[in-house]
Amino acid sequence: MSLELAERPAARHAAVIQATLNYLGPVEGRPFTYAYPPPDGQPRSNIMAAPHRVAIRDLRLIAGQVSLGREGYALACGASALRDLADEVAIRAIYYLESARIPQAPPVTDRPPLSGRGGIPSGPPLQPLPS
Repeated sequence: MSLELAERPAARHAAVIQATLNYLGPVEGRPFTYAYPPPDGQPRSNIMAAPHRVAIRDLRLIAGQVSLGREGYALACGASALRDLADEVAIRAIYYLESARIPQAPPVTDRPPLSGRGGIPSGPPLQPLPS
Protein backbone atom coordinates (compact mmCIF):
# COMPACT_ATOMS: atom_id res chain seq x y z
CA MET A 1 0.00 0.00 0.00
CA SER A 2 1.42 3.37 -0.86
CA LEU A 3 1.54 6.12 1.74
CA GLU A 4 -0.79 8.17 -0.42
CA LEU A 5 -3.48 5.48 -0.15
CA ALA A 6 -2.91 5.18 3.60
CA GLU A 7 -3.51 8.91 4.07
CA ARG A 8 -6.81 9.25 2.26
CA PRO A 9 -9.94 7.17 2.72
CA ALA A 10 -10.74 4.59 0.10
CA ALA A 11 -13.87 5.43 -1.86
CA ARG A 12 -15.50 2.11 -0.93
CA HIS A 13 -15.33 2.77 2.84
CA ALA A 14 -17.83 4.88 4.74
CA ALA A 15 -16.48 8.03 6.40
CA VAL A 16 -18.58 7.19 9.49
CA ILE A 17 -19.49 3.84 11.04
CA GLN A 18 -21.51 3.03 14.16
CA ALA A 19 -20.00 0.77 16.84
CA THR A 20 -20.49 -0.06 20.49
CA LEU A 21 -17.58 0.97 22.73
CA ASN A 22 -17.32 0.13 26.41
CA TYR A 23 -16.62 3.05 28.72
CA LEU A 24 -16.03 3.00 32.46
CA GLY A 25 -19.40 2.85 34.21
CA PRO A 26 -20.28 4.29 37.62
CA VAL A 27 -18.10 2.95 40.46
CA GLU A 28 -17.92 3.37 44.22
CA GLY A 29 -14.65 5.13 44.99
CA ARG A 30 -11.67 4.82 42.68
CA PRO A 31 -11.79 2.16 39.94
CA PHE A 32 -9.57 -0.86 40.63
CA THR A 33 -8.73 -4.32 39.35
CA TYR A 34 -6.37 -6.60 41.26
CA ALA A 35 -3.69 -8.26 39.12
CA TYR A 36 -3.35 -10.92 41.83
CA PRO A 37 -5.88 -12.65 44.07
CA PRO A 38 -7.85 -9.96 45.96
CA PRO A 39 -7.97 -9.76 49.75
CA ASP A 40 -10.55 -12.02 51.39
CA GLY A 41 -14.07 -10.80 50.82
CA GLN A 42 -13.04 -8.23 48.20
CA PRO A 43 -14.07 -8.33 44.53
CA ARG A 44 -11.32 -8.70 41.93
CA SER A 45 -12.54 -5.46 40.34
CA ASN A 46 -15.14 -2.74 40.84
CA ILE A 47 -15.11 -1.78 37.18
CA MET A 48 -18.34 -2.12 35.24
CA ALA A 49 -18.52 -1.60 31.51
CA ALA A 50 -20.99 0.95 30.22
CA PRO A 51 -21.56 0.24 26.51
CA HIS A 52 -22.31 3.25 24.32
CA ARG A 53 -23.21 3.30 20.63
CA VAL A 54 -20.94 5.88 18.99
CA ALA A 55 -20.08 7.22 15.56
CA ILE A 56 -16.50 6.47 14.53
CA ARG A 57 -15.31 8.90 11.89
CA ASP A 58 -12.53 8.59 9.36
CA LEU A 59 -10.24 11.33 10.65
CA ARG A 60 -7.99 11.24 7.61
CA LEU A 61 -10.41 13.76 6.14
CA ILE A 62 -9.44 16.33 8.81
CA ALA A 63 -5.91 15.16 9.67
CA GLY A 64 -4.42 18.65 9.51
CA GLN A 65 -7.07 20.12 11.83
CA VAL A 66 -6.52 18.07 15.03
CA SER A 67 -3.88 18.45 17.70
CA LEU A 68 -2.89 16.47 20.78
CA GLY A 69 -3.10 19.59 22.96
CA ARG A 70 -6.62 20.54 21.87
CA GLU A 71 -8.47 17.28 21.12
CA GLY A 72 -6.43 14.94 23.33
CA TYR A 73 -5.25 12.72 20.48
CA ALA A 74 -3.00 12.95 17.47
CA LEU A 75 -3.09 11.23 14.12
CA ALA A 76 -0.19 9.11 12.95
CA CYS A 77 0.00 8.10 9.32
CA GLY A 78 1.87 5.36 7.61
CA ALA A 79 1.40 2.22 5.61
CA SER A 80 1.45 -1.20 7.20
CA ALA A 81 3.43 -4.17 5.96
CA LEU A 82 0.50 -6.39 7.01
CA ARG A 83 -1.18 -7.91 3.96
CA ASP A 84 -3.74 -10.33 5.43
CA LEU A 85 -5.99 -8.97 8.18
CA ALA A 86 -7.30 -12.48 8.86
CA ASP A 87 -3.84 -13.94 9.59
CA GLU A 88 -3.50 -13.91 13.41
CA VAL A 89 0.19 -14.90 13.27
CA ALA A 90 0.99 -12.04 10.89
CA ILE A 91 -1.03 -9.61 12.99
CA ARG A 92 1.06 -10.50 16.05
CA ALA A 93 4.36 -10.50 14.14
CA ILE A 94 3.82 -7.36 12.04
CA TYR A 95 0.89 -5.17 13.05
CA TYR A 96 1.45 -5.26 16.83
CA LEU A 97 5.06 -4.19 16.33
CA GLU A 98 4.07 -1.35 14.02
CA SER A 99 1.37 -0.21 16.46
CA ALA A 100 3.79 -0.27 19.38
CA ARG A 101 6.12 2.10 17.52
CA ILE A 102 3.46 4.78 16.88
CA PRO A 103 3.47 6.32 20.39
CA GLN A 104 7.28 6.55 20.25
CA ALA A 105 7.19 8.68 17.12
CA PRO A 106 6.85 12.47 17.29
CA PRO A 107 3.45 13.89 16.30
CA VAL A 108 2.86 14.06 12.56
CA THR A 109 3.14 17.86 12.46
CA ASP A 110 6.55 17.76 14.17
CA ARG A 111 7.92 15.02 11.93
CA PRO A 112 10.24 15.61 8.98
CA PRO A 113 9.02 14.38 5.57
CA LEU A 114 8.44 10.64 5.52
CA SER A 115 11.09 8.39 4.08
CA GLY A 116 10.63 5.53 1.65
CA ARG A 117 9.90 3.17 4.57
CA GLY A 118 6.16 3.75 4.27
CA GLY A 119 5.91 6.10 7.23
CA ILE A 120 7.20 3.66 9.85
CA PRO A 121 9.51 5.63 12.16
CA SER A 122 13.17 4.83 11.82
CA GLY A 123 14.98 3.30 14.76
CA PRO A 124 16.34 -0.01 15.91
CA PRO A 125 15.05 -3.11 14.11
CA LEU A 126 11.68 -4.30 15.38
CA GLN A 127 11.61 -7.58 17.29
CA PRO A 128 8.60 -9.95 17.49
CA LEU A 129 6.49 -9.68 20.63
CA PRO A 130 6.41 -12.77 22.84
CA SER A 131 3.36 -14.94 22.20
